[in-house]
Amino acid sequence: MYLLYNLIAIPFLYVVFRFAGVFNSKIKRGIVGRRHWQKQLVSEIFKLPHPRVWIHSSSYGEFEQARPVLERLKIQYPKISIVVTFFSPSAYEYIPLAPPVDYICYLPFDTKSNAQQFIEIVKPAIAIIVRHDIWPNFLHELTARDIPTVLMDASIPATSSRLWPILRGMNKTLFKQFSAILPISNDEKQRFQSILGNEVEMTITGDTKYDQVIRRAADMEKISDLVNDKRLQNVPVWVVGSSWPSDEKHILPAYTKVIRKFPEFKMIIAPHEITESHLADFEEQCEKLKISTVRYSQWDCRTRYQILIIDVIGLLAHIYGIGTIAFVGGSMEQKVHNVLEPAAHGIPVLFGPCYDTQAEAVILADSQGGRVVHNVDDMADVIIDLLENPELCQRMGEAARNLVMAHAGAAEKTVDVIAGYLRHTSEKTGVAE
Repeated sequence: MYLLYNLIAIPFLYVVFRFAGVFNSKIKRGIVGRRHWQKQLVSEIFKLPHPRVWIHSSSYGEFEQARPVLERLKIQYPKISIVVTFFSPSAYEYIPLAPPVDYICYLPFDTKSNAQQFIEIVKPAIAIIVRHDIWPNFLHELTARDIPTVLMDASIPATSSRLWPILRGMNKTLFKQFSAILPISNDEKQRFQSILGNEVEMTITGDTKYDQVIRRAADMEKISDLVNDKRLQNVPVWVVGSSWPSDEKHILPAYTKVIRKFPEFKMIIAPHEITESHLADFEEQCEKLKISTVRYSQWDCRTRYQILIIDVIGLLAHIYGIGTIAFVGGSMEQKVHNVLEPAAHGIPVLFGPCYDTQAEAVILADSQGGRVVHNVDDMADVIIDLLENPELCQRMGEAARNLVMAHAGAAEKTVDVIAGYLRHTSEKTGVAE
């Protein structure tokens, strides 16, 4: 498997990656950011004391899921250094180097040589991979060096190709190299066991994203300016999060229908992609509908607006706390984004029909904390119904928040497993509680 991967798959992926970078600015930023990674890593990593805990996640969202784990680890083991790697530029560029993280860099491209050099330079006491972003050469080198490796928030959707009979052998070879796999539910554990049997230690920890959304929902300081904006007080507010153009073509017509009945109704929208072209196109559509807008970066206490456009990263989880009703994007034609962030604030959560690949969205709909909307009229009718029936709005919000609170505690369970491996390696790493 590794021979085929390194002789065929890696060269092919590398060519595709470079070619795509010519046309895609995000991929290009990732390529540029990885240049001279060895030199930069060697010149900076020596500053970090041992033991070093290396954690890898693909995206911003996955890192946020890991944050409560890293914070607890740092409290329990204050002497450790936490090294974080990302695959995506959207994570690397927007997450600041701040406690509990001690060092941030891109994960080098997954060649055997890169994996060997990276692990030799970092010398991690333990490696943690968040959810899905597993790279065979890095995993193989960690195993060869007897470095404990944990897959946290582990999941395999029921429809995953990893479960296909033709691919089970390959995935068994991959997954059995982990020291521990931490599935988010019993169903996920059973799917891993259908591939692995009992060859790897498995502990059901739950999903740490619940702990993270609870933590972020309690912190409104980042948006104190909006919290104190009198124009958003005592009026219904619709928070639209992580929207794509495929969502917005339903959202704007629905909004115009609602404001005919509730003219004070405001919208705060945080598009998934905040490129200038996307923002300008959205503003142009609003102008045609005679809807006033303002970007958050240009907002002040005197600005009049109906729609506030969030054009900065990292605020959405807090902004849901201002809302009366939420809509989570990606769900009209692609796949729904994080429904737990608005649910943690105790507001009704609306999303489109493309939600069944996310277990939390399915559970949220079943628990009456979420509602599926299929088109413009459906979206507008549901919002009007909620605004006309405050008790219904409150019941849905409470159901949403209760769902989140019922799943808290995964971060603590995850840290318990990781701490066990750190204690086991204490003699050679010098970890001390």
